[in-house]
Amino acid sequence: MIKGRLESGFEFELEDDVMDDYDLVLLFGQYRKSPSMDIIADIAMKMLGEEQHKALMDHLRDDKGKLKSSAMVHALEEIENSLPALKN
Repeated sequence: MIKGRLESGFEFELEDDVMDDYDLVLLFGQYRKSPSMDIIADIAMKMLGEEQHKALMDHLRDDKGKLKSSAMVHALEEIENSLPALKN
């Protein structure tokens, strides 16, 4: 199990083989070629799973309940940067 903590304080756990998921690698490649929020949502679900994805969204909501796209992108970039095999 890969454990980490974001700057915001959110703690996450990823499966050990998350870096060996070709579908996830393809999603990162698609996002780098043509960034879109659809792909970000797919990456989040694939990496975190449904339960942690929802928990991250709730964690990132502001006091009015709004979840900024930029906050989610930043959080996923932090997670990606904690996975050396996906940095390239």
